[in-house]
Amino acid sequence: MSSEAGKTLPRQEPSVSLETANLLALGELNEKDTDFSFPGPIESITQDVGGFRTSLASVGIGFQGIDLDLGEYNLLDNAHPRSPQQYDGQGPTYSVGIHEWVFTFDTSHIGLPGGQLLFSPLFYTTSRSVDGPTKLEIGALNYYQSLFNGHVGVKFGYGQLYNYFIGLAGVGGNATIQTNGVSALIPVELGLPLVPSSGPFATVNVHTNGGFYDKVGVGRGLSPLGEIPEVRASGVGLRFGAPQAKTVVIEEFGVNHPFSATGHQLWVRAGGIYNFTDYSTFDGRTAENWGGYALADYQVRKFDSANPASGIFVGASALYATPQVNPFTAYFEGRIYAIGLFDARPHDVDSVVIGRNVFSQSIRRRLAAVGTATAPSQFSVAYAHTFRVIPGLLVGPSLAYSDHPAFLGRFKGALTAGLSLVVLY
Repeated sequence: MSSEAGKTLPRQEPSVSLETANLLALGELNEKDTDFSFPGPIESITQDVGGFRTSLASVGIGFQGIDLDLGEYNLLDNAHPRSPQQYDGQGPTYSVGIHEWVFTFDTSHIGLPGGQLLFSPLFYTTSRSVDGPTKLEIGALNYYQSLFNGHVGVKFGYGQLYNYFIGLAGVGGNATIQTNGVSALIPVELGLPLVPSSGPFATVNVHTNGGFYDKVGVGRGLSPLGEIPEVRASGVGLRFGAPQAKTVVIEEFGVNHPFSATGHQLWVRAGGIYNFTDYSTFDGRTAENWGGYALADYQVRKFDSANPASGIFVGASALYATPQVNPFTAYFEGRIYAIGLFDARPHDVDSVVIGRNVFSQSIRRRLAAVGTATAPSQFSVAYAHTFRVIPGLLVGPSLAYSDHPAFLGRFKGALTAGLSLVVLY
């Protein structure tokens, strides 16, 4: 008998198939240097059916289709009257629908290595007008260039500056995890364009092999008249100006260690935003707008080294905006979320998010003087379970309780059910 008999053989990791390796390679054509990212073709419903992505990639073209929808409704019979609607879910609300088609081009195919050209039309819709008008537009047209062996990234053109900083998409920066409850509106208040708004911008990202980075962005801020007048004036997009808007600048620094087979994910970031636009203050003057933020997310436990994205994560956020011109002046959040909590559902996500908005005392005093009731703050607790039905199809029911669901008026607490649908193709 061999001397090896009876010994426990080392565990053999499953090999990656050629099809999987090809899909992972095709993911390299996804948009570069963005905080609003989605999984690559391996997590899409079309993957590489018929070889269409491989054919496009042979000439340097990448494609990603994204549909993101969220509906909400207050289950408690205490929101009457239903009109005028003051918050999402007061009545049945189609809160947001983003339908985006992202095309990229790898400029190494024309002799410019490290470059990427991006073009992205999108269709935005909602049932509540205050959330933005329904429209079809050019959401982004920009160029990215990697320099100095990948340690510097430069991006410029037209798009949403919000998407390249802070990491507020979804839960913990994961845009496929959607929930309801209160959220951080502060970066938009400070003038960072967010879909359906776009504008000219430029960013420079300097980072080290150890994950440390310093990123600076400059762009045209949102119109102080509000997002809706701006979007309506922008037509189909590519309009570089906006009514009364001036320059907004943002700087963010931090450390970002992605999850891996041997390490845990860690993303800590902090930054400041300054907007040179003249905003009307709540006491009748004008002032420029500014604020800051700090966020952190950490993978405290990994379930399976073969699936490094699995595990339990914790995170926290704190954001601030000057109360002279911003109704929402502070936002605090704590979150815990798990990927693959149940062995039978290794790609599902469970999340619990606790959030608190604080409102400006300046605007509350001004509104109280004319008899308008306001809430001092908002507090909510939200739970969501995101089902990964098949690759590229995620369905996320959620439930959130908010003590003051609206800033204006006197509303009782709301128990809001939400349903998100994310389709990647």
